[in-house]
Amino acid sequence: MGGSDAFVTSKALAAAIRKIGDYSLVITGEESEDGSTGQVPPGIAEWLGIPIVTYVSQVVDVTEDSIIVKRTIKGGYEIVKVRMPAVISVELGVNTRDSQTLRDYSGPRASLRLRYGASRTLGLPRMRWASRVH
Repeated sequence: MGGSDAFVTSKALAAAIRKIGDYSLVITGEESEDGSTGQVPPGIAEWLGIPIVTYVSQVVDVTEDSIIVKRTIKGGYEIVKVRMPAVISVELGVNTRDSQTLRDYSGPRASLRLRYGASRTLGLPRMRWASRVH
């Protein structure tokens, strides 16, 4: 979906996640290299109607129904507990810390590979995947 805007990208990804079905945690990067808007993760959460925690620098603990994360804020950090299902957007370098907690999580796992024509498969109206700048 390179070149598409955050609205279209988040809607398509949310539809793909919804199609997977039984999910507990959606993990995204903070922002893309092309647009760098940081709007796709919150958009996914909004489309799915679930909470989001942004700027996650560490996963502290994961239980069956919640996740505790360390989140970077101006001047420091905060510890946040959120009920799942949820979206977390992680900072660059998050995987350099000990992520054993997340590896131990044994919740539902699934994957979906998006291909050309995915809009129809996901039950979405035909969308323009690329934005035009006027």
